[in-house]
Amino acid sequence: NKLQRAFLRATRQDLLKPLRALSPYDLRFMHQRWFGARHRVTERQFDAFWNWFGKYVRIMRYDKNVMGMWESGLIYGLIDRADVNELLRTQHIGACLLRFSERHPGLFA
Repeated sequence: NKLQRAFLRATRQDLLKPLRALSPYDLRFMHQRWFGARHRVTERQFDAFWNWFGKYVRIMRYDKNVMGMWESGLIYGLIDRADVNELLRTQHIGACLLRFSERHPGLFA
């Protein structure tokens, strides 16, 4: 997958043994959310996606603390609000999940 390789290179991870690559869930989330699960992607769709995702990749590349949180799993990453609510429903009061904001590129929710 070209996106996976680009992500690993941009975040300076080993291509053969990455600490945390994009998961199948992450890739499905992006495919559904940004491209409507279509097989062909328009330039406009890709530009909108990269405007959003590229900001997170840049943050992870240059901020060691954020990258460390990503690699250790402290940042969940790619999940929509409805799925977050479902996951947290069975957790203790006060539990939280750190994810990439869908609406505000480069910010966390």
